[in-house]
Amino acid sequence: MDKKYLLINSRKHGFFSIFLHTLDRIIYSDLNNLIPVINWKKDNFLYYDSNLQNYKNCWEYYFENINDYNLSNIDLTNTIQCDDFTNPPIVEFCFRGYFGHKIDHEKFKQKRIFINKYISNIKIKKNIISKIENFKLKNFKNNKILGLHIRGTDRWTEFGKKIYSKFENYEYLLDEEMKNYDKLFICSDSEESIEYFSKKYNNVIFYDSYRTKKHAGESIHFNKGNYETGEQVLCESYLMSNCDKLIISDSNVTIASLYFNPNLSYKYIAFSLAVINITFSSICLILLLSNL
Repeated sequence: MDKKYLLINSRKHGFFSIFLHTLDRIIYSDLNNLIPVINWKKDNFLYYDSNLQNYKNCWEYYFENINDYNLSNIDLTNTIQCDDFTNPPIVEFCFRGYFGHKIDHEKFKQKRIFINKYISNIKIKKNIISKIENFKLKNFKNNKILGLHIRGTDRWTEFGKKIYSKFENYEYLLDEEMKNYDKLFICSDSEESIEYFSKKYNNVIFYDSYRTKKHAGESIHFNKGNYETGEQVLCESYLMSNCDKLIISDSNVTIASLYFNPNLSYKYIAFSLAVINITFSSICLILLLSNL
């Protein structure tokens, strides 16, 4: 019987949108007797770095190959090309709570366990793992860590700038939770959010990453996409998976953390918007959904 391949291409999206799409198609391949062939093409990859010319496949910037197949040794006539998620997606990408979707956390926990069987077989490059482990040794060891992820920049265009930029939306949770933790590990794409919470709480730690100045604005992957930016967000997501608990809102970065560690507890804040016959000042409903 001839081998059949699924060619998994890169997409012009953020790092973990691309990664979760690739993971989704790896699982689809396994369930449908296809051989996955990952091809993160440089002309369709926002993190392409011209300084890394030796890599034909940008996947290899960050991860080991999952098999021995590539474009040079597969039969293209027996290959299916893939540029989007499975419909419906196997791998959830964002909670999307702001569209009114009710999250069944118990079902999601089972999905996390299932997906972790696949994601644990994807090996991050040793030089990146070394940076992660060094940060953990310096900052996490012998401490109870609460993780906080705040997704800003272009996300405000989906929620509304005046709503999504309010850091106070997280404070009522943090004020209570920080009584039980030694350190607060913050991941964010803006310097403004890091500075705000560093002044508000003691023992704040964060990974050294490129960030925008302001919380609301253009996304990092559109204004400074390169190898280093991708590596930094990969390290942050993996470090979040090593926290004792997370406070999160909608982001592929945090969804990936929950797949990296299916036993990680979290509290989720959904920013819900009503869009018909409601004044702007009244359209923010903050829903706290807890994973028990």
